[in-house]
Amino acid sequence: MKEVRGRRRPVPARYADAVTPQPTCSKAGGNPTTQRRPCFFPKPPIIAPCCRPQMRIPFTTPVPYFTLLEAVNEGLAGVKNFDFYPGMLFGSRAKWWPDTGTRPTAHEGIDICYYTDGAGREQKFSPRIAIPAMASGQTFAVCRDFLGHSVFIDHGGNDSHRFLSVYAHIVLHRHVHIGRSVGPGDVVGTVADTTGRKNRMPAHLHISLMRIPQSVPGDMLDWKYICSSDEVELIDPLSMLNCHHIALHSENPGKEREQTTP
Repeated sequence: MKEVRGRRRPVPARYADAVTPQPTCSKAGGNPTTQRRPCFFPKPPIIAPCCRPQMRIPFTTPVPYFTLLEAVNEGLAGVKNFDFYPGMLFGSRAKWWPDTGTRPTAHEGIDICYYTDGAGREQKFSPRIAIPAMASGQTFAVCRDFLGHSVFIDHGGNDSHRFLSVYAHIVLHRHVHIGRSVGPGDVVGTVADTTGRKNRMPAHLHISLMRIPQSVPGDMLDWKYICSSDEVELIDPLSMLNCHHIALHSENPGKEREQTTP
């Protein structure tokens, strides 16, 4: 199992620039090169200081999560890469959707929405996209979020802490309930429909990884608690995932285009 150093809450503003991955781009307009492994600067990304001990990840990494997404969604077969724009990555305060201003807190995970299909055309998630769990575990908690529901999967841990993956902005699968076991690739829901929202936020999946004390009950978990509690240690999901299948972009022309559309 892999050991990483945890983060207490999202990356503070003074570290946000240091941990933001730089794009693998060489052309104007933020077009990615053919390089499949994302490039980070500095190397390795700086991690905010944390006095907590190293945590043990209770599953094998890197997790082939983007492959799992393709496996449970026929419409994603043959995807060239999943596209990430400014504001979609861990620790960012930028908004990647057509809205002004910044996020009220640093981003607690990553947002997955855009992808390039086999023909080289950019597409985005629809509410039909199925959401798989990334590893074996048990459903620990469920809460509402501002676009749908969030489901927390407990992957185990040690006597003092548990390690969770969180899948947010989804419509829960009818079989999801507290205590139910899941395996890698098991579907926990579908992307929530955001049609008609004032901020025109596209349908997307938010993923967070975190460690919390064993003493924290599942019914306490919601995003207000996650963003405010010193007991929550957040981890950059990309540090745990197989990232050979992603492209990082320096600009978001889609957001600029949508902001100018009446």
